[in-house]
Amino acid sequence: MAVGMVAVAGCGVIPGSGASARIHGNPDPGGQRLAALQAVARRTVPATAQGVHATVHGFRWDPQTCDGAAPGWSNADVDLTFHAPSTTPFDVDALMQRLGWKKNTSDEPSSDTAPAEGPSGPGFRSYEPSGADTYGEIAQLTPPDTYGDGVWDLDINASPAEVPSHDC
Repeated sequence: MAVGMVAVAGCGVIPGSGASARIHGNPDPGGQRLAALQAVARRTVPATAQGVHATVHGFRWDPQTCDGAAPGWSNADVDLTFHAPSTTPFDVDALMQRLGWKKNTSDEPSSDTAPAEGPSGPGFRSYEPSGADTYGEIAQLTPPDTYGDGVWDLDINASPAEVPSHDC
């Protein structure tokens, strides 16, 4: 699959529409936050990826949090899953860097400790935009077999513009 050829379709709340957006504020004025996530998703799938599947979740009003905190808007996210070779972290690093995103170096285990298992182990990456004008975006690349399914998972999400939920 060629880079930039991912079709990203959505589900969930269309930002700025519906009763929740009018009553509780607008989580995504002009749809800019979700559009930014979709643009990043289209540009960060490695050319070697096969079987790419994209799922888009818009901002959703959460009237009841699990810990009794105040209600608020959930983050929006684009979740990409695909099969690709073991070089995928380096490919995604380069694609993210071209878009102005930086890799968080705190994800990598130090040389004097054993590699961690799961979402902080080898192949796991997290990224954030380098610029000051961001929407609270963060992206996480999770390697195959972390969840036992043999696919890479690239999750890109952004915070709502106002009234964020307080997830547990």
